Amino acid sequence: MAFKVFVSYSTKDMEMVKLIEKDMKSTGASVFVAENSILPGSPLSSTIKENIISSDLFIVLWSKNSKESQWVSQEIGIAHSTDKLIIPVVLDENIMLPAFIKDIKYISTFENRDKAIEKLRQIVFDHVKKNDNNNILFWGGIIVAMLLLFNKE
Repeated sequence: MAFKVFVSYSTKDMEMVKLIEKDMKSTGASVFVAENSILPGSPLSSTIKENIISSDLFIVLWSKNSKESQWVSQEIGIAHSTDKLIIPVVLDENIMLPAFIKDIKYISTFENRDKAIEKLRQIVFDHVKKNDNNNILFWGGIIVAMLLLFNKE
């Protein structure tokens, strides 16, 4: 199972969304960006909620634009209520994180965007690697159990 990353954002910040999406995909993670992941005609609310719930990591791109977005605040609420690992990425200087995530350490991009994106990429890569190792251990255990079961017969 691929490590799943959900990216929450304002469509007004699509330039940064595209950079983040590309970098996160380079780690081997499966990345959900609604703009690119939902087919026309699909129900938005339920598809977004299902993908937040099934994600391993929730990244919120926090900006003046996302602060004004009802979607982003609802997505944060869903991620928080389902105990997702949340990484806020702050795009604009002098903007406070919303209540649910105000005490979470964030990554700021307004000082050095490239360095911030690299830091985020490394965090996601580390989680992908850990997830891959856990999957290998899980499937290895299944295979060993099956071999032992079949050897008894």
